[in-house]
Amino acid sequence: MCMFDRKYAMSEYFGKTPFPEQKEFKGKCVDCHGSLELYEVDFKNKSKILICKRCGLLHLYTKSFLGGWKLVKARKMSEPF
Repeated sequence: MCMFDRKYAMSEYFGKTPFPEQKEFKGKCVDCHGSLELYEVDFKNKSKILICKRCGLLHLYTKSFLGGWKLVKARKMSEPF
């Protein structure tokens, strides 16, 4: 009998998942309410840019005084900041 049976995945034997799930963010797009994906993080300015998976709208968030993230601007890809 083989160590790797067909009914069990290799990840169950070793206790690791081969491909971890991609992290989804809580935010929703202001235009189409689609899910957001991380596009860029700026640690110096304490800001991050998320992009909508459905319509491609960019969302600029900055770190608030209490530690949360605040939406500053939502714009199309071709417009400058």
